Formats: sequence, structure tokens, C-alpha cells
Amino acid sequence: MPSWKQTTYEMVAEELHAMFRKSDEYALACRLADRFGEDNSR
Repeated sequence: MPSWKQTTYEMVAEELHAMFRKSDEYALACRLADRFGEDNSR
């Protein structure tokens, strides 16, 4: 896998985290992520 893809993903993830930290939806996003993670682990 090209390393630039991983770098781009990390940059986007950091931007999203910075945005969500400033909003009340951050907790909701975390719960949704946990739910999707549980579904994928089945």
C-alpha cells in the first residue's frame, strides 16, 4: 500500500477530530463508531 494513502488518511482524520472536538456531536460520533466496530467484529 502506498504510504501517501496512509498519510492522507491520517491528515483527514486529524481534521475531522479537530472539528468534532469543537461540537457536541463528538460523543455521538464515538458511539456510532463503536457500534459499527461491534457490527464488523461479528
